[in-house]
Amino acid sequence: MKHVKRYVAFLFLCLISAGSWASAELENPQACLSYTARVWGVHWALLLAIHEVEGGKPGTIAWNRNKTYDMGPMQFNSATVADLAKYGVREEHMRYSECASFYVAGWKLATSAHKFRDWRLAIAAYNCGDGAVERALKKRGGRINDISELDIPKRTRTHYVPSVLAAWGRFARRGG
Repeated sequence: MKHVKRYVAFLFLCLISAGSWASAELENPQACLSYTARVWGVHWALLLAIHEVEGGKPGTIAWNRNKTYDMGPMQFNSATVADLAKYGVREEHMRYSECASFYVAGWKLATSAHKFRDWRLAIAAYNCGDGAVERALKKRGGRINDISELDIPKRTRTHYVPSVLAAWGRFARRGG
């Protein structure tokens, strides 16, 4: 419930400052990134790293083989967005608003990091889902030394997580 209240408060602030979610050009992504990092305890450089690796922009859609699609700046999957509807998150928020996209990405990363107690696993879960990471961890007795040991999609293991970690380090070294 606390998360829902935070999200509703954030939506209210964004609606006041931006006028509407479709007015993405009126948003201040840097302020949203800083706010998200503070609220969820997710390093701002990690959020930027995921944004870079995902390669999304407001309004973009990328279709997947399973007939779902990834949308917007942080490339949220349409099935995930449908699950978030119970919290008031709509597709237009995730597709067009950098602020909403950063904020929900921060929430997703924070909840996965809390669940798995490992940022590498949270990053993997952002890409392939908590369920895939949970099943892979169960097969390994709940412990890993390296992400490459997990039975998750090969691209997540060999490309996505290493790319995000490298970009995270690069952004963090540059400072904010």
